[in-house]
Amino acid sequence: RHGGTRTPAANSVLPQLAVTCKIEAECSYQTFVQVDSELLRNRQLRQHANR
Repeated sequence: RHGGTRTPAANSVLPQLAVTCKIEAECSYQTFVQVDSELLRNRQLRQHANR
């Protein structure tokens, strides 16, 4: 007799996948923003050096 706490495999896998996708998306977005700001900073430094 199950206590009703066990869910079918699909019901437990899908939320995990959704959470994983969300975490990966947020991490890659943060990385993208960091790289973007780094490139902008380097470009500004290069412009100042060329003057």
